Amino acid sequence: MRKRTEVPACRFCRRRFARREHLRRHERTHTNEKPHACKCGKSFSRRDLLSRHIKLVEDPEGHSEIVTDVTSPLESTVNTVGSADAIPPPATTTIPSSMTGPSASILDLSIDCQPAVATPFSTSDSADLDLLWGNLPFNPEPADYTIPNFYLPFDFQTLGQYGISDPLFSPQPPLSDEQQHLENSAAGFEWQENFSRYASRLPSLQPEQHDEVSPEDELPELSPSPAQVRKHLEEHRTGRPWYISRAAYTQIRLIVDSEKQNLPVGFLFPSRHALSRYIEGFSSFQAHLPFIHLPTTEASRIPLELLLSMAAVGAQYRLERQAARDLAQASKCIIDLKLRLSRNSTPCIITPTSFPPAVNSHNVSESPFLSVASSIGQDDGHPAPTILPKPASEALAIETLQAMIIVIVICTYNDKDRLSQAFSLADQLAHHLRQGGYLEPGQQPLETESWSEWVRYEGRRRTVLTAFVFLNIHTIIYDMPPRLMISEVWSIRIPQPETHWQAPRAREWSELRHNDTLISATFGDCYADLFTCGPTTLNVGHENSVFGNLVAIHGILQQIHLSRESFIAFDSTLCGHTASPLPDDVAKRFKSALRRWQRKWSANKESSTRPTSPVGPLEFNSTALFRIACVRMDFHIGLYRKWASRDPATIADGFRQAPAPSRSPHLYAAVIQSAHALSIPVRFGIQYVAKTQNLAGSLIHNLCNLECALFLCKWLERLSQDDQSLLKEEKRLLCIIAGILQETPFFQSASSSIFTCTVIRHMSCAIMRLIGETFKSTHVFEIMNALEEAVERYVSYLELQISNTV
Repeated sequence: MRKRTEVPACRFCRRRFARREHLRRHERTHTNEKPHACKCGKSFSRRDLLSRHIKLVEDPEGHSEIVTDVTSPLESTVNTVGSADAIPPPATTTIPSSMTGPSASILDLSIDCQPAVATPFSTSDSADLDLLWGNLPFNPEPADYTIPNFYLPFDFQTLGQYGISDPLFSPQPPLSDEQQHLENSAAGFEWQENFSRYASRLPSLQPEQHDEVSPEDELPELSPSPAQVRKHLEEHRTGRPWYISRAAYTQIRLIVDSEKQNLPVGFLFPSRHALSRYIEGFSSFQAHLPFIHLPTTEASRIPLELLLSMAAVGAQYRLERQAARDLAQASKCIIDLKLRLSRNSTPCIITPTSFPPAVNSHNVSESPFLSVASSIGQDDGHPAPTILPKPASEALAIETLQAMIIVIVICTYNDKDRLSQAFSLADQLAHHLRQGGYLEPGQQPLETESWSEWVRYEGRRRTVLTAFVFLNIHTIIYDMPPRLMISEVWSIRIPQPETHWQAPRAREWSELRHNDTLISATFGDCYADLFTCGPTTLNVGHENSVFGNLVAIHGILQQIHLSRESFIAFDSTLCGHTASPLPDDVAKRFKSALRRWQRKWSANKESSTRPTSPVGPLEFNSTALFRIACVRMDFHIGLYRKWASRDPATIADGFRQAPAPSRSPHLYAAVIQSAHALSIPVRFGIQYVAKTQNLAGSLIHNLCNLECALFLCKWLERLSQDDQSLLKEEKRLLCIIAGILQETPFFQSASSSIFTCTVIRHMSCAIMRLIGETFKSTHVFEIMNALEEAVERYVSYLELQISNTV
């Protein structure tokens, strides 16, 4: 009998397979490798697909397999030899050293070099676009999925790359060899060192599949017994809470029927298949805020309010808006009931020998108030129980808090009627996090803890930090005062890597824990690293995770908001608004913090420039927030962002009334970041991005692009109004923006054009038309419909202004 060989785990998600061919086929879903090529030019990931292609063509001439001696990288990984075409390295553009300057790293905002000589922009000069797009690999092959596979990458653009000096920082001396070695260690990896790390398909409208074969195809050979079959199928369902059996659905219906009096009148619970579809759709939302542990979640074992909220957001992602609304309202009814019960809770009774009860891994409340079922006044030889004063409110279960977060998300991004519910629930969420003791320091990660124990504590940490993140979204979008402050989550420990959280079983989790170093730092430790004085380029500080990086950039945004509120300008021309820049010393501290955040982002091995990284889009979303921070550090329209009205006319009027920023070198970094944000849809095709990414992409990126576009529009408006001649740096930035716009149909000008006021106004209008065009698609959340129409109205206003001045 042939000895069974050990099959290594997947290099990307650590999933294991019984056979090497299954591993090879699975890893190609990460890398998009297509080693089996036909002479006609098409290539396929599997040989049987190539054979089918050759058989189905009408003319077999010119259709046959290309046999080559090159072994693909994936074949080498699993020690299997086969004929395959090597995957070419991603296309990159070499940037001349004369343009990048002596230290033009994409990770440094403070690099200094001499300003370049400004020249009239020309369509034949693509150097600026090479700088913006130099690290973006091409994907020439047609996509195989409903949502095409392409890069939406992110570069930390710097002023030094464009020959513009940073006004907040003096030139830095060259690094020594030892310092350069530390710099390279902090960076963690080279962008093009391992192309396969980023090669992963975008989230499609179908659920993410861990393999291309069915469970039956993976069954053990040699006539398995029925018990083995059941065990294998059960393992295959692990981590797929959308699989709902008939027995589980019957159990759920019994719970729903028992709560019928608390649900909305006329509420119809979805069928088993519809419920599965909605829970399946929840995985699209979960990728952006992973605080529920799907591998241990079963629909029939979670509280009803959490099940309804998960189904609601899943229906939202399936574009079944009425079902999403009904399910969210039903979940809110159960949440409201539990909120009332918590306010009417009874006194806690604790005996001197009472200890915390055991907690089920699926139903964790972790309440600081311990209740013991014992008879009061019973003389049984034990000390009399102590009756504690009645707390202001009883601690809610962690699942109820999770349901509140999901309902808040749904109400935040949809119609105006539900926005007030989101704000009310957000207040309640912050209150119960404090009252329930969830903001207290958590347990130190232990090497000896079991999987169920780790899931319990990790889920608690992620829930608290997710609440902080999304309540901060209210501050970012609606200019609301922060409900949870940085200091309140200071002692919460940083979540572990996403690969640990995604591990489908305890065995895979144990292997990852054995290979990786546990992160023991708190959020306060990692956040303090960002503002620590000293050499900013050499301080790596505490180890952080991708989730921790997301929380950290939210912390910076919150502190920028509070700083602006603290430095309100009372200049009569600004009407007391926060449109003026921050003081230089404060702005310098924030810029240094952003530079350190960049280095932590790059040093993290799970960082990715793709929304479809195997560990999820957390770091991709963090880059959008980074750009917002760069803009708001120097310019913030504040109350003129009237997005809460959901009225396109009101929102467009706010765009029109927003003040233009003052001309200042402090704005140059924000201009570069904003220009790069808008260049990405131009690079891949505006219609292509609009039609494919608004469904699967991140909403925060759309909001980021809108803010960047509005900032550029207002900056150009200021340049067109001032009689002062343009500075060399301003002309350089205008050349960059014009080069991007000339790649679109919205702005055309002769190569010898000069930046007159009329030309600059046309550029301003073209930017808003560009962003408006990317919004023209079907959207998951209704807020985007209002913003799409508001941008159209504002473009019409800008065009009218131009026609009146001609």
